[in-house]
Amino acid sequence: MVPELSAIRLRSDVLRKHRYSLASDDASQSSLREGLYGIQATKSVYEQPAVLAAGLLRCGENVIVDCTNLRSWQRKLFYEAAQTAASHCIVLYLTAPSAVLESRILQRQAQGKDVSEADLAVLEWQLEQVEVPTEPEPVLHISTECASLQKILSSLKAFYS
Repeated sequence: MVPELSAIRLRSDVLRKHRYSLASDDASQSSLREGLYGIQATKSVYEQPAVLAAGLLRCGENVIVDCTNLRSWQRKLFYEAAQTAASHCIVLYLTAPSAVLESRILQRQAQGKDVSEADLAVLEWQLEQVEVPTEPEPVLHISTECASLQKILSSLKAFYS
């Protein structure tokens, strides 16, 4: 979607590692909910792309914030950033069956080149923690199993028309 929307991608996994002076492919040795993934670290990691997004939006850039945004407080940061910049914000709530999600994580781990450190335990935790966005949040629910990029882009256009 980044090239299709001429957008800048802010990826929380990259920002998190940069914040702690790690290269993208470095293992943090942090456990779930500890170290880089602790509550306070997560709060500051979500605040950073919100500030960056607001600045980029004020400059007229399109921004894609690539974060899990499992909790409403996390999404609220981006809604407020967009409002501050007199811009729009929409959450793409992407879903897939558990087997597909598990397969994607295992493939990513096998390749060993992705900045994400998520494993199956993280996926299980995320599925337990998610606060599904609902009205009045500006949200498009999309199944990644059956949605093509063109379908997603046309849904975005329809949302704003």
